[in-house]
Amino acid sequence: MTDKFNNWNELKQQLNDNDNNIKFRARDIYFMSVGQNIGKGTYEKGEEFLRPVLVYKKLSKETFFGIPLTSKEKQGAYFFNFTSKGKKSTASLNQIKVFDIKKAKFFYSRMDEDTFKNLESKLLQFIKITPTIKQEDDPLGQKSNTILSHKNTFVNKNNKNILITGGAGFIGSNFVPYFLDKYSNYNIINLDLLTYAGNLGNLKEVENNPRYKFIQGNICNHKLVELIFNEYDIRGVIHFAAESHVDNSIKNPSVFIQTNVHGTFTLLDVAYKYWMDKPNVYKKDYENCRFHHISTDEVYGTLSDNPNDLFTEDTPYAPNSPYSASKASSDMIVRSYNETYGLNTVITNCSNNYGPKQHDEKLIPTIIRNALKGNPIPIYGDGKNIRDWLYVLDHCKGIDLVYHTGKSGEIYNIGGRNERTNLQIVNTICEILDTEILKEKSYKELITFVEDRAGHDRRYAIDASKLENELGWKADENFDSGIVKTIQWYLRKYKI
Repeated sequence: MTDKFNNWNELKQQLNDNDNNIKFRARDIYFMSVGQNIGKGTYEKGEEFLRPVLVYKKLSKETFFGIPLTSKEKQGAYFFNFTSKGKKSTASLNQIKVFDIKKAKFFYSRMDEDTFKNLESKLLQFIKITPTIKQEDDPLGQKSNTILSHKNTFVNKNNKNILITGGAGFIGSNFVPYFLDKYSNYNIINLDLLTYAGNLGNLKEVENNPRYKFIQGNICNHKLVELIFNEYDIRGVIHFAAESHVDNSIKNPSVFIQTNVHGTFTLLDVAYKYWMDKPNVYKKDYENCRFHHISTDEVYGTLSDNPNDLFTEDTPYAPNSPYSASKASSDMIVRSYNETYGLNTVITNCSNNYGPKQHDEKLIPTIIRNALKGNPIPIYGDGKNIRDWLYVLDHCKGIDLVYHTGKSGEIYNIGGRNERTNLQIVNTICEILDTEILKEKSYKELITFVEDRAGHDRRYAIDASKLENELGWKADENFDSGIVKTIQWYLRKYKI
């Protein structure tokens, strides 16, 4: 059999021939007796032999997560469901029989004991195995799930386990530390794919917190989300994960539809089936579970220049970009699960956020970064597009309040009441930098007007009266105080 490996180098070479980007790491090794049903058309009828499979720790009593070490299957990670029968476990998927690792050498006839021990010791040096696959090649994340810690090892099993998606992004990475610090009765599971906008460096302060777990994976992967709900007995979801850059949505809208629409549906579908027996009937002890969807004011379209014209919760949706259309779609799916199934949902639509940890591609970090480097500061069109700016920690506090006290099925707008044109934003930042870092010329001289973005909405402004009057929320930061804190954070980041 060509897939039987006589030594470690032969196995390593076989893997390298298939994918040079694979990183070898594993916690456990199982050897499997593989019959004709693994891999459609791969083996001749009746052909059966043993071979190694790298696997993670069991995800539950019935499931583990592993990667066959052969060339005939597509490279990637697979979920195997099995039921134990004595010393052997028979898998329902692909009719795999799993043998105890210590007994494997007796079944693997072509590998002698010394070679097997060498292979075993090499593989057990590592922790995980991660195929490197571009998201656009695998939009549903079926091949690229890296579960860093999938075993529920939370010390306090009585705490509620809350799933936060996109917790390594800008708003999420500000929310997670805030939430952990405020609520000692919650454990947080952070599910994030770590696309270009996700950064675990923004979560250094919580990475060793015993009430926090990180899982790298795609919210579109239904099987993965199910496993997380089952393993951690999820009792609440706060859903940040989204593709959010408008320019990117214009260039590649398909990723936005997959993540923002399909991903939101996947989370809702799993939550409904895990928490509820049927429409409007919650399972015992799950009556207080809630799904909180984080959305944007961009779903409302654009406003006139009339300062009294504001987005309210009753403003009709009129999205103008693929990004805002994908978020509007996800909002509607959330609404449908509340109306049709009685799922306890809330939606918050926020204005433009700013503050620490924002990705460099966004407006305010771009202004600061380019100014410090002495590069042109690009401003779209005439610079008179207006946005309502919300300091990120104020947004986190609003989310907290709505999650705990908002009415099921309701939408709440969160805005900072800080309308500014893009030109006002760049001038303010340049003036602060002029006082912080003395130069011969003002940073304002770097301002450069560039061709306007396609479909660029003219004005956004939120009326947050509902949240303020019904739930008592109020922003702590105005723009003048918040932008100073933001600039100081970026100066520290860039070591200025």
